[in-house]
Amino acid sequence: MSSIQASLRWILSNDPSAPNRASVARLLPASSSGEEENIAAIIDRIKDVDVKVREAALENVKNVNFFTEGEEGLAEDRRVEILRNGLTKR
Repeated sequence: MSSIQASLRWILSNDPSAPNRASVARLLPASSSGEEENIAAIIDRIKDVDVKVREAALENVKNVNFFTEGEEGLAEDRRVEILRNGLTKR
C-alpha cells in the first residue's frame, strides 16, 4: 500500500496534467495518523497554479481534525502552512 501512495504522491507533485493532480489530491488519504507524507504533499498542492487542484486539496484536508495536535490532528506548523498558502495569490 505504501508503494501505491508513494506513486500517487509522485503524480501529485510531478504530473503536468491538472485534472490528474486534482484527482490524486482528492483520493490520497489525508488522515493524520501515520500519513505525514500524504498530508505534506496535499498541503503543497494548495499553492498549485490550477484552481481545481487547489480546491481538491482543500476539500481533502478539511476532513482532518485541525484543532487537536498529535495523532488525531494536524501539527501547528501544518495549520499555519495551510492558512498561509490558502491566502496568497498564485
